[in-house]
Order: sequence, then structure tokens, then C-alpha cells
Amino acid sequence: MSKAGMSVDEAVADAAVGVTGIKRRGPLHLAAANGKVEVCKFLIRSCEVDVDAADADGATPLILAVQGVGSTTTLKLLLSRGADPNKADSIGVTPLHIAAERGSYEVAELLLSKEAEVDPICENGGAPIHVSAENGHAKVLKLLLQHKADVINLVQPQWAGADVNAGSPLTPLVIAAGKGLTNCVKCLLKAGADANIPDENGKLPVQIAARQGWKECVKIPVNPVAQYADWSIDGIIQHEKTVSSDAH
Repeated sequence: MSKAGMSVDEAVADAAVGVTGIKRRGPLHLAAANGKVEVCKFLIRSCEVDVDAADADGATPLILAVQGVGSTTTLKLLLSRGADPNKADSIGVTPLHIAAERGSYEVAELLLSKEAEVDPICENGGAPIHVSAENGHAKVLKLLLQHKADVINLVQPQWAGADVNAGSPLTPLVIAAGKGLTNCVKCLLKAGADANIPDENGKLPVQIAARQGWKECVKIPVNPVAQYADWSIDGIIQHEKTVSSDAH
């Protein structure tokens, strides 16, 4: 390629022309995904490969590095060579979203230390705080909150196929309550999450947890809801189960 006067990036783009289904991932994407630090160094230094090159889905080598083996050594190299921690793929997913989804605390901590934005919004997953709450990664959730993730105003417009026009969008607290993730619920409430913001069906987090039978979540103290005659753990759960049964 050198003799032909063609760069690696140009060769990758040229090879992808007219080929269907190809991701246009160059060698740096693959080396980063597999944690091959020395190859990454060679490609960036000697071949002058673009450290932020995007594949057909908009994914950068940094995104692939987090998605792959998650090597912090590889991540540090890419970031030190100018990789943008906030460059998202074609649907808005950033490296921090992926770290939050996987519960990769060290990766998330590294990205945030390199000025990764804490509240980027992707098209179908909300912010990293939503992703960590949904997957029950309380340690990463706490880290995001320490970096001032917005626990009150951020909502997730699309989650699990929810209709974006059906009432209120989902907060991280609603998501955590629906999955019975007690540690995440406690963490969010401690950070100031509003327990009175309902889901798209008008149900509060405590009602959602009660309907699912998540007793440990229901135990967590919140302000009483007026419609309950018996504001106790068993009373709330029984009320919601009765309402759910009547609805069916």
C-alpha cells in the first residue's frame, strides 16, 4: 500500500466500495477490539491510521475497544493518541454507554477521567445512567452519580419497545424499580431521584415494584400514596396484585 501511495484508511475505504454487508472496519478497529496494544501503536504511529475512524455503523476504535475485551491498556493508548471519548456511533451510543451496560467500572472511570460526557443520550437507550440502572450495575451507577449525572430531569424516551407517545417517559428510578434492583433504587433515591414521577402508564416506582412482587424494593421508605388504605409493605403489594388481577 505504501508503494502504491495509498494509506491504510484509503485502502479500507477502497476495499469496501461495492461490497454489501461490510462494516468497513479497518485493522485499528480489530486490533482495539482484541486488545492488541502493540498493533494499535504501530498502526497509529507508523501507518497514521485515523484514531477516530468510523465503520459503517459509526463505531470508532475506542467504541470497539470497550465492546471487545475491554482492555484498559488499549483504551489508555487510544485516548493518549487523541481518541474522542464522546464520539458516538450512528444511533448516539458512546463508549460510556457500553461501559455502563456491561458494568465495566474501571473503563467507565477511565472515560470519565478523560472528560467523557456523563449524560449523552442515544436513540433507544437514554443516558448511561438509564443503561446502568436497567442492567443492575449499582457500582457504575454510583460512579455516574458522583460525576453529576442528572438523576431528576433525564428521561428515557424509548425503552424495551415502549411507545414514545404513551404518557411519561421512563426515569432511571422507574427502570430500576421495574426490575427489582434494590441497590440501584437506594442509590438513586439517595442521590435525589423523584419517587413521584410515574411511568408511561401512570404508575409510581413503588407501585411498579409492588406489582412485580419486589418486596425488598417496596421496603425502601418513600412518601405515602393517598389511594392506599393500608400503607404497609404487605398492604401495597396486595393492593397492586388485586388491581392487576381486576384489570386482567
